[in-house]
Amino acid sequence: MKKDPLSSKKKNCGSVPEQCPCCKSTQLEVERACELQPQFNEILGDLSKLGLLLCFARNRSCSIGVAGCVPDLLTDKTSSAGCNYDMNLHLNTPAWQYAYSVHERNSNGGSFIGMEFFDKNHNGLFRIALTPDSEVQEFQNITRNYYRRPVSAEEIGTWRRMAELTPLNEANHTPISESFIQKDSWSAPLVSSERQETNDEMGFSGHLPLCRTALAEALNDNAELVLTVAGGFGRVCTTFAPKVLEDAQRGWLFAGGDGRMLRFNPCAVATYWIGKHETPKESYSYLEAVDCFGDLILRITSYNPDSHRNWQALASAF
Repeated sequence: MKKDPLSSKKKNCGSVPEQCPCCKSTQLEVERACELQPQFNEILGDLSKLGLLLCFARNRSCSIGVAGCVPDLLTDKTSSAGCNYDMNLHLNTPAWQYAYSVHERNSNGGSFIGMEFFDKNHNGLFRIALTPDSEVQEFQNITRNYYRRPVSAEEIGTWRRMAELTPLNEANHTPISESFIQKDSWSAPLVSSERQETNDEMGFSGHLPLCRTALAEALNDNAELVLTVAGGFGRVCTTFAPKVLEDAQRGWLFAGGDGRMLRFNPCAVATYWIGKHETPKESYSYLEAVDCFGDLILRITSYNPDSHRNWQALASAF
């Protein structure tokens, strides 16, 4: 079986990584980095040349990882969008401020090479990392073509990067914009969208463990879901069949499997919405986690049209 690069093989101890002996040995040390020209749509257009990548995106309270090829993206002045078998991307590049190429190494000699994109406050929005199957020469060409200046490890230490789960990162993170929602209705809760037809929708308290319950049910049934995460970075959708479900540090929930990864902060949920979408062409159930600002954190979609009844029954039983 091919190794899943995004699956968790070791239980997280729940400690702050900088203070934990078992986590400290896996931390990465920056070898070199450089800032790239902020030509985001052009850079994104070149990513499809790199082959298999690890792609990460995050909003205030959720991060998602996908092992796959970046689709060919159609770009305009306000966004880049495209889809393939691995992912459906719509990226809100006007909210992006910085791009960097970063080379890191861990204590075991392993390398982690990729590009990271940040908002104006240096909060991580989108990240790609090379895999053994990536086109390294193409990555070097992109870095060379858009090179702006070298960056020191000390400067990198001031950034709030993709994997950081600190309250400061959540509080300062760029929210999704209304102008982007107007272009991409899937990046907003379906209940607030006039373009989506919803039925039998019910709202539930954000204190209930509904995302964990839905993911656990899919894990037990070996079922495939569709995840949608939206935020200041834009919006990403991908299929997801969970194989691992556990608690990460600071109470975040981790789920992984089949080249997919999800980290989710259940404490950030204000309300859950469960319903179904029905048209003559398609039918599916959905579970949405919405934060206190009314923004979508995460949407879990099941093409089993009866899943919404099961989810609503489980929610009512709590």
